[in-house]
Amino acid sequence: MCKCLFRLLSLLLLAAMFLCSAAAQVYIGAEKPEGWDDRALLRVTFFPEAQNDAILLECGGQTMLVDGGEILWTNAMAEALARRGIDHLDYMFNSHPHDDHIEVQYYLLKRGLVTPDVFISPFLPTMNVEKQQLMVALL
Repeated sequence: MCKCLFRLLSLLLLAAMFLCSAAAQVYIGAEKPEGWDDRALLRVTFFPEAQNDAILLECGGQTMLVDGGEILWTNAMAEALARRGIDHLDYMFNSHPHDDHIEVQYYLLKRGLVTPDVFISPFLPTMNVEKQQLMVALL
């Protein structure tokens, strides 16, 4: 278990480093500062819409959604992404196939609300058949 967690955290750290090699600034509870989109900063958003089982990484025009939350948060997450103008992701990462981490990702994809360039999950073979087929078909 500990080894698996270490691998997951290492992968997330590498993904964050890949998305942005510049220094980051933290803005808590504030709107985007002026000129934000022109700066190569890593923006990390923990979505309350998914009870924090969803994290959005943005940097240099690239986006990565880490997990998604339970199905009951699908509409709220879709609205939150739409408010940010996000209907496309460069990366969609699923840490593990438990419902509280993958359901929103699954339904965002199934409804065509978000399209990723790359879907990453070390656990794709362990997902139920319907989810696995959809995820593979969309890639």
